[in-house]
Amino acid sequence: MLSLDLFRQLGLFIQPNFLDHRSCIDLLTKLQTADGQPALVLPRQDRQILTAQVDPYHRQTEQLQVPSTTTDWITAQLRQLQPTLARHFNLELTGIQNPLFYRYSQGSFFGAHCDGLRPTFGHRTLQSDAPSFLQERQISVILFLNEQTPDPQPRCYCGGSLVFYGLIDPSQWQTHGFPFPGQPGLLVAFRSDLWHEVQAVTAGERYTLVSWYT
Repeated sequence: MLSLDLFRQLGLFIQPNFLDHRSCIDLLTKLQTADGQPALVLPRQDRQILTAQVDPYHRQTEQLQVPSTTTDWITAQLRQLQPTLARHFNLELTGIQNPLFYRYSQGSFFGAHCDGLRPTFGHRTLQSDAPSFLQERQISVILFLNEQTPDPQPRCYCGGSLVFYGLIDPSQWQTHGFPFPGQPGLLVAFRSDLWHEVQAVTAGERYTLVSWYT
C-alpha cells in the first residue's frame, strides 16, 4: 500500500485528522445504531432510462439515515475546506452537495466507478444525458471514520480498501489500482471523474462519509 505522501505526489488532496479523535468516536457511535437502506447506483449511460436503482452485483452498501443536525455540522466543516481545494485543483468551486454516510458490513463493496462524468479509462468525455447532479460534481471527498487493520479489532474493519485507478497517465497504467489506507479522521479529495472502487470488507464494519464540491 502506498504512503500518503506518494498519493499527494499523484495529485490527491489528503488531510489527516480532518476530524479529531473524539469527533470520529462520537460520529461513529451514532452511525453504528443508525438505520440504513441499500445504496443506489445509476445504470450504464448507454441505456435510455437513467434511474437510480439497487444493483447488488455492482454495489452492496448501506446509506445511513442521520439527523439533519449531523449533516449540517459536517457540511459546515467541509465548506471551510472549499477554498483550499479550489487552489489545490485549480478549479472554481461554487458549492457542495449534501454529504452521505455509508456503512460497509462484511461482504459489502462498491465496484469500479466515478462519481461525476462516466469516462472509460483514458477517455474522459461528458455525456449530455448525464443527470445534472453528476455533471455538476467536480471534486469528491471521502472521510474515513474508523480504521482499516490487517486483523479484526474493535471499531475497525479488514479488507474494504479504497482503490484508485488512472493516477498515472501512460495507458499501460490506467487500469492499475492503488489501494489507499483508511484512517479515522482522514480526508481524501480527488477529481470526480477519477475511477475508484471499494473492495469487499472481510471483517468488521467500514464507516465513511462522502460529499462532492461543485
